[in-house]
Amino acid sequence: MKGPTASGQQPAASDQRPAASDQRPAASDQQPAASDQRPAASGQQPAASGQQPAASGQRPAASDQRPAASDQRPAASCTHCGLPVPAGLSIPGAAQQFCCSGCAAAWRLLHDGGLAEFYRLRDAAGGEAGRPAGEDAGAAAFDGEAFRAAWTRKLAGGDELIAWYLEGLHCPACVWLVEQLPRLLPGVRWARLDLGTAQLRVAYDPAHAGPGMQARLLARLGYRARPYRADTVSAALTAEHRGLLLRVAVAAASAVGAMHLAATLTAGELTGDLDASWRPFFAWGAILAALPGCAWAAMPLHRGAAAALRARRWSVDLAASLAIGLALA
Repeated sequence: MKGPTASGQQPAASDQRPAASDQRPAASDQQPAASDQRPAASGQQPAASGQQPAASGQRPAASDQRPAASDQRPAASCTHCGLPVPAGLSIPGAAQQFCCSGCAAAWRLLHDGGLAEFYRLRDAAGGEAGRPAGEDAGAAAFDGEAFRAAWTRKLAGGDELIAWYLEGLHCPACVWLVEQLPRLLPGVRWARLDLGTAQLRVAYDPAHAGPGMQARLLARLGYRARPYRADTVSAALTAEHRGLLLRVAVAAASAVGAMHLAATLTAGELTGDLDASWRPFFAWGAILAALPGCAWAAMPLHRGAAAALRARRWSVDLAASLAIGLALA
């Protein structure tokens, strides 16, 4: 009876084997679950790559800010006349900058004529900014015989002599350049310029270098030429001298008033006789008294200093203007 019982237990053992085999598919069922997580991980990669366009999208915004920074840069000064160059004509990185086509033509004219030394002399002299070069529409009136008969004088050998009044002179380098007129215009015998009166005397051959040609060439260099009349020039110089004398008088009165108030304040503080409530009155009174002399009377110096800053060079006017500002501060 024990034999059948032992054999009966064998099927029970075989029944447990399928149970074990049933668990294997369960384990295999978990593998797809793990594989399902891989696409999820791979799905995060496009998300990370999707952030890259967002980062690249910020780069144009940074590049959009660069022109704004370049707009804040100081305007370049014209190589020829020293005036600020308009934004539309400025060439980034160019060694020469010009405010107009006339100044560019004048620069080429001087270099082609071997007169580039003018720019070195001008910078060494610390001259103020001049006027832009260009064409003179009124120069055509100087070509007629009637003009020559009224404004020129005959010389020996058929030459003529004319006196011009030049506008736009600003430094001794201008004297050197204008007196090189015979090298730029064939037919001009000689040219002499008086910087104090702005009078240019030119001896020339009327067949090759008439008054109109001279005026047009001077305009291309940045100088406006008009017939010199002693009475007109004398009146202009007289008015200019009166204006300067008025500025000197205002500066002297301003200095005397400021020094008087400052001396009273200093003496009162040293002796202790000045009440503390009066000290601000004398201090501010001295400053207000000095303002007319430091501002209006010194305006020619401030204009020259501004021109030197635009041209990015040192000058006596710039030093004087800085000294006045520091003394007032």
